[in-house]
Amino acid sequence: MLKLHLTEKDGVLYYGIGRLFRAVYLFFAVVIIIGAGTYLSENDTSNMVLPMVFVVIMLLAAGYREQWVFDRERQLVSYRIGLVFLSRRREFSFNEIEAFELNHFKKGQKEVTSKIKSRANRLYTTYAVTLLSGEIHDIEIIRHKKSAGRTEQAAVTIASYCGKPLSQDMEITEDIEK
Repeated sequence: MLKLHLTEKDGVLYYGIGRLFRAVYLFFAVVIIIGAGTYLSENDTSNMVLPMVFVVIMLLAAGYREQWVFDRERQLVSYRIGLVFLSRRREFSFNEIEAFELNHFKKGQKEVTSKIKSRANRLYTTYAVTLLSGEIHDIEIIRHKKSAGRTEQAAVTIASYCGKPLSQDMEITEDIEK
């Protein structure tokens, strides 16, 4: 599962997919290439289609990019999503931000406090930025249990870094997910 990580470098906050994600997929691509090369040196090439498809998929996964950059010095937020060369970029200034929102919901339920237990009714955390124009950009949507409070902590850090309010729909306790 993709988890976004918050890092700070030279006074700029980065919230995105970590290097470990890319490294794991690159590692598997290299292992498959080595295995296919060994097999190719001993046999014919008729069975090489499936390994090469896996290599292409692994390389595409390693090239996937999703990152939010919060730069207080330039008063700029930029968002990039996509593959290495085929990506979409969006930028807006701190002045365009109205607030950050941290909400929780259960799939199929209107009430988060519902006691119905099933796999479909898991608690999710959504973290978004609302602009003055009314646009809402989702930063992260993740299962609450997988987030383990990391998304909530990142939301507080980013909102205070940008000097913008953070609105939460509720305080989460550990027993809500169970």
